[in-house]
Amino acid sequence: MSDETPASPRKEGMLGFIVALWDGLYSFVFRVVPLLLAAAFVLLLLREMRREDIEIAPIQVPTRLAEAGLSPDVVALRLLDQVILVQNTVTAERLGQQRLELAGDQPDFNVPIAGLSLRALATLLRSVFGTPSKRITGEIVLERDQLKLRLRLAGHGLIADIDGVPSDAVDRLLALAAPEIWRVIQPRLYAWHVAQTEPDQAVVRDKLRALMRGAGGDVAAENTARGLLGRSYLREGRARDAFEVAEIVIQNNPALGAAWYLRGVAQFRLGRIEAALEDYRRAQQLDPRGVWVHVAVAEAYAQSGRLEEALMEIRKALAEQPRDPWALQHEGSILLAMNRVREAMLATRRGLDQDPNSADLRLLLGRVLLRLGNQAEAATAFETAARLAPAMAEPALDLAELSLNMGKRDEARAVLTRLLAREDLAEAPRAKAAALLASLGE
Repeated sequence: MSDETPASPRKEGMLGFIVALWDGLYSFVFRVVPLLLAAAFVLLLLREMRREDIEIAPIQVPTRLAEAGLSPDVVALRLLDQVILVQNTVTAERLGQQRLELAGDQPDFNVPIAGLSLRALATLLRSVFGTPSKRITGEIVLERDQLKLRLRLAGHGLIADIDGVPSDAVDRLLALAAPEIWRVIQPRLYAWHVAQTEPDQAVVRDKLRALMRGAGGDVAAENTARGLLGRSYLREGRARDAFEVAEIVIQNNPALGAAWYLRGVAQFRLGRIEAALEDYRRAQQLDPRGVWVHVAVAEAYAQSGRLEEALMEIRKALAEQPRDPWALQHEGSILLAMNRVREAMLATRRGLDQDPNSADLRLLLGRVLLRLGNQAEAATAFETAARLAPAMAEPALDLAELSLNMGKRDEARAVLTRLLAREDLAEAPRAKAAALLASLGE
C-alpha cells in the first residue's frame, strides 16, 4: 500500500495535463483557427475591393471570327495582352524617368472568369455598395473584308473607334485600340507611349497637344505632355522651341525637377553651357532620383574637353539604367572622342536596340562607321538620321561632307542647297554649310 499511494497523484497529474492540452488544442483548432481564417479572408476581400479594378468584358465578334476560334472571351484576353504590352513598353526601364513618374498609378485590368472567385465576390460587393468596377465593353464589326472596333468605358462612353484594318489582322486592330484605353484611364502613360513609339515627331506633338486640351485640369498629365513636347522638339534639333516649352512648365510648377532638366538640355543645345549646368544642379536638388541628369552633366563635361570625367559621369547613370538609349548615345559619343571606336560602336548598337527611331543614335552610328572606314553605310546612317529629324542640321552637314570626300559633288551641292534654304537654320551650321558650298566653287 505504501508503494502505490505516491504513484496515484502522479498519474492523476499526467492525466490532467493531457486533458488540458487536448482541450487547448481543440479550442485553438476549432475556435481560434476559424476566426483567423475568417479574418484573413475578410482582409483579402477588403484589399481586393480597394483595388482600382478595370474589367474587360467579352468583345462581341462577327460569326466569321468566332468560327475561326476568336470567341468574345478570346478577343477580350488578346486585348488585355495588348493593354499590358503598352504598359510594359513604357515602364521597361528600371529607373527611367517615365517609370518614376508613373509609379503606383497603373490600375489592374482583368477579364472576368466564370464561376466564384475572390475577385468576382469583390466585384459583386462593390456593386452592392454603389462603387462598381469600371467595365470596358465593345464589338468588332466586319465590313467589306475590313474590321472595325468600338470600345466603351463605363462613365466615359466611347473611348476607341478603330477601322480600316484587314480582316485577318485582329491583333493589329487590338494593338491600335490598347493605347486609346490608356489615353482615358492614365493619360500620362499614354503620353509616354506616344513619345516612345511614334517616329514622326509632328504626329507626336499633335497627339500631345490634343491630350493637353482634353486634360480637364489634370496638372500632372499636362506637365508630362508638355515635357514630352519639349523632348520632341529636342529630337528635331529645335532647342529654342524646347526652351520655351520648359519655361512654361517651370512657371506652372517650379518644383518639378524634370522641367529644370528639360530647360538645361535646351540651354546646352543653344550653347549656354554654364546656364545649363545650373539648371541641371537645380534638377538634381529637386529630384535626386533623376539619374538621367548624369547624362546631361556628362555631355557638358565632354563639351569642355573633360572626357575622363564625362565618361565617369555617364557611367554613373548606366550603372543604374544600363539600357537607356540616351545614356548609351552619350557614352558612345564620349568613347568616339577618346578614339575608342570599337567600344563606341558597341554602345551605339545597344542604344539602337532600345530606340531605333533616335536620330541622335543614327547620327552617331554614321560617325562611328565613318571612323571604321565604312563610307557607304555611314552615308545611309546620316540619311536615316536626317529623315527621322529633318530639323537637325548635323546629319545633313555630315552627309554633305562625306559626299564631298567621296567625290559626289552634285549630291553634296543638293544637300547643302536645301540646308541653306531653311529659315530656321542656326548660325553655326549655316556658316559650316556655306563654307562647304564655297569649297565647291559656289
